[in-house]
Amino acid sequence: MIGKTISHYKILEKLGEGGMGADVSNVVYTLSKDYLKPILYCAIFALPGGYFLAAALYQIIANRPELSLWVPAGVFVLVLISALFTISLQTVKAAMTTPASTLREE
Repeated sequence: MIGKTISHYKILEKLGEGGMGADVSNVVYTLSKDYLKPILYCAIFALPGGYFLAAALYQIIANRPELSLWVPAGVFVLVLISALFTISLQTVKAAMTTPASTLREE
């Protein structure tokens, strides 16, 4: 039980729902879809707020730089890429383990 996280058990639960024929790509797609929804919601609300806070902060600075809309868009893309990479890596790692060895550990 040491070192196990909630997401590990969620991955194992999703693997169990697929039955014996669940392939790794199907599990990665299902979990990516489930985990990306909250990340998208947070990004949709946080990035415009960060943009307006940065614009307000730049009003105080005497020598202010240009603030373009490409910066929040780039941050949004980087957040999605890093989230997909992390989710895919952890899901593939959990999907490649055999259920028998996981049950023995628990």
